[in-house]
Amino acid sequence: MDSVSSIRQPCRGRPRSRNTSIRQNDVRRYRYDRRRRNTDNTSNHPGYYAAFEQNFSFSSNLGIKNVKCIFCGAFNFDFERTGRDKNFSICCQKNKVKLELPPYSQTLKNLLLDNHPLSHHFRDKIRQYNCAFSFITFSAKVQNIPTRGPYCFKIGDTVHHLISSLENQRLGGQVYILDLEEAYNVRSSHQANSGLKRELMNMLHEEFLTINPYARTYKNMSIIQQREEEMARLLGSPIKVYGIEFFTDSNDNRGRGNLPNISEIAAVFETDEGTPPNSRNLRVYPVGEAPRIISHLSPHLDPMAYPIIWPYGQQGWSPFLIHNNSRRTSTRTKLTLREFACYRFSDRENHFNAANHCGKLTQQLYVDIYVRYEGLRLFWIRKNQDKLRVETYAGLLDFVSGTSEAQSSRAGRMSNSTIFFHWKP
Repeated sequence: MDSVSSIRQPCRGRPRSRNTSIRQNDVRRYRYDRRRRNTDNTSNHPGYYAAFEQNFSFSSNLGIKNVKCIFCGAFNFDFERTGRDKNFSICCQKNKVKLELPPYSQTLKNLLLDNHPLSHHFRDKIRQYNCAFSFITFSAKVQNIPTRGPYCFKIGDTVHHLISSLENQRLGGQVYILDLEEAYNVRSSHQANSGLKRELMNMLHEEFLTINPYARTYKNMSIIQQREEEMARLLGSPIKVYGIEFFTDSNDNRGRGNLPNISEIAAVFETDEGTPPNSRNLRVYPVGEAPRIISHLSPHLDPMAYPIIWPYGQQGWSPFLIHNNSRRTSTRTKLTLREFACYRFSDRENHFNAANHCGKLTQQLYVDIYVRYEGLRLFWIRKNQDKLRVETYAGLLDFVSGTSEAQSSRAGRMSNSTIFFHWKP
């Protein structure tokens, strides 16, 4: 054979176009993806195909939650690392969130850790005990859906936190005004508290009067009112009526979690002074027709609703909390409720986190925080429609308007309220 003819000649047919090479790349990518799916861990998981069967069982192991965050010391799972630096962000947002973690009551700690003869009873009835000693009322429609398995706290409709006037001495913080014997009779008169132990109720009453600033505020207010009534009788003057005002100062940094004093959280005021109330502060009036709803933006909401979890009255989340100065950005400086909750609910060494040891009360707290966070997100979406560029949904608006005209119904105001949420308590 001739050496020239042995050389492979180029193809004399139609040259390859760019589209042909692209189609060939698509075929190669499809084959690669198919091979990868065949060897993917998800499809090979024992529960992947078993999930379509009626009776199946499989196990999943996430490992041990013992890896510390280098910034805040919180324990995390190893697979929760994020970013190029492979550090944890869910606990403290990589040092953006920095809150004080005060100690926990030793008396309550013994009850939660089975170091007391009535620990089992206390943990079984912990929601009733918290409700009996809370300063406000948790109002929600609890769903009792019959299911198998462990206890699960379920609610429907809306969630409110109500506070009553001082004249109603059968609810909330007003019970702390009474003496020990009378306070027990008032709390035990409620049908939900019929199964609570007298020994525990008296012990918790004295414990909160000793360490809780809200309980001492109610008690001090009653002492001031009694002195005013005695002085009015001696002088023959009209009796002044006092109430309680809980501060919510936007320029105050003590809300970062340290222990508050009585003078820092509340003050006693006269109701006949004629001055308008501060819209930010929470006021408890001596006389009122019905309980008032506490704003979910108030830092007093958590310590007043969950005294067993925060017995020292540590301030909860408020929109005035800001990020750590060293990690703060120019666009986002405020601490969100999610970031606050993730930091507070993370377990750390040498710190007892009561929020994760209260069983049924822990579930109620998580649900409460979740509902509040979702409400804040919906509120932001409603107030920031211009930032979401809702005018781009003109086609959807035309469809809704056309459907409403065809059905002779009235269409509501258009708002984009799509929610994507991912949170680990």
